[in-house]
Amino acid sequence: MDDVAFLSAVVAEASRNTSIDPSKVYATGMSNGAMMAYRLACETTLFAAIAPVSGTMLVPCASPAPVSVLHIHDTADRNVPYAGGEGEGVAHINGPSIEPAVDSWRRVNLCGTNLTSTYRHPVTRTTVSCRGGAKR
Repeated sequence: MDDVAFLSAVVAEASRNTSIDPSKVYATGMSNGAMMAYRLACETTLFAAIAPVSGTMLVPCASPAPVSVLHIHDTADRNVPYAGGEGEGVAHINGPSIEPAVDSWRRVNLCGTNLTSTYRHPVTRTTVSCRGGAKR
């Protein structure tokens, strides 16, 4: 099954049957759903933003369109390790570390290099301004 084509068709059908603003369509998911959100951002131009949770970018992403990214991940995640490598759990996801995946979107979105980080135990929040208002 072509998951990207299916989800693109769902967005198209929703657009035909409801009054939605196509510039405000978002994708989110956790674990495998997070990886699908990254894939949707890589392979379509339908989404204004994605919010992957506890997943990584497993697909090649040669020429993606700019999209805002809110990535949420626990550095102690053993199923999809923050530092990359093979995870535990049923799937044994073996992927790249989170930092390069998120940094690749910073480059796509033409973001600055002045990252702002705040730390409030146990949460670290990092943002950066990007051209066109995209946020990393």
